[in-house]
Amino acid sequence: MKIRLTSVLIFAALAIQVSAQNNVQEKVNRIRKVYSEAAQQIAAAEKDEESGTMSPLAVNELILNKLNRSWAAVGNYKVVFRFYYRNKDEEPYPTELVKVTKNSEISARRYMEEFLFDTGGNLIFYFEISDDGETPLERRMYFDRGRAIRVVEDKSMRDKPTKADRSNTGIAMDKGRRIRELFLKSIKE
Repeated sequence: MKIRLTSVLIFAALAIQVSAQNNVQEKVNRIRKVYSEAAQQIAAAEKDEESGTMSPLAVNELILNKLNRSWAAVGNYKVVFRFYYRNKDEEPYPTELVKVTKNSEISARRYMEEFLFDTGGNLIFYFEISDDGETPLERRMYFDRGRAIRVVEDKSMRDKPTKADRSNTGIAMDKGRRIRELFLKSIKE
């Protein structure tokens, strides 16, 4: 009887774990679909000037150090933000931020970050590429309701974030919040 009960409990635990993994994969697939749709709309909008005027997306660009002047103690320093958003006709200010790219050149290092937002303005995906040797070359974070559901660093994938992952996802969420605030301030001022 004990063996049968133990077997049933093990089977139930495995079934719950498989169900949770499938649920995470479904959410990741939905995020990938949103990302793919946004990428297609962005590519169509940036194809040429006429396409941009017909696109459902608008784009704003913010460039720090546009003239490439050398910064003290840093040298090369340039940061370019591109804000992709939906411009709803009924709204005085656009509020639906879709995606933000941030390209940074700091000294001899280059960084690229992407932030993907859902229709409610919540960060659902963060992507980072760096060549500084200190952090993973590539990092992807998938979010659901403000919580990381999957972290991919280089080739390592985790659905249960480590302590370091929790710290990094907190940083990514904070960056996403600040970038959203920067966007909102830029269109209202």
